[in-house]
Amino acid sequence: MSEIPCVLFVDDERAVTRSLIRTLERRGPSFACHYIDNASSALQFIQQKKPEVAVVDICLDNALGPDSGLELVSKIKEIDSSTRIVVLTGHGSQHYGVKALQHGAASFLSKPAEVEHLLPLLSDAVATAKLR
Repeated sequence: MSEIPCVLFVDDERAVTRSLIRTLERRGPSFACHYIDNASSALQFIQQKKPEVAVVDICLDNALGPDSGLELVSKIKEIDSSTRIVVLTGHGSQHYGVKALQHGAASFLSKPAEVEHLLPLLSDAVATAKLR
């Protein structure tokens, strides 16, 4: 029996993220979904739990803007290079998605994330993480 893949969601929009997780749990394959609303707690979680996938909002701190999420992406890759990262950007610009890829993200989606688009990315990311 294989272990259920761990997916960490890091986003400062609690209600939206929890709703997305509930929808994923109802419609998709089994993931152990966890939610954290800040970068420092997310880094501790990653060091301890080694999730297969981290879904990261590009703007975790309004004062820092998109740099807050990009910095987290870089730090996650330093801690565990096998963790696959999907970045969510609400800035409506692919520019930030491309920057996220340059920082180590595997893929990106514009907000609001549609489950139909996120689910295949998560499944692919889990499979790739397990290969690593």
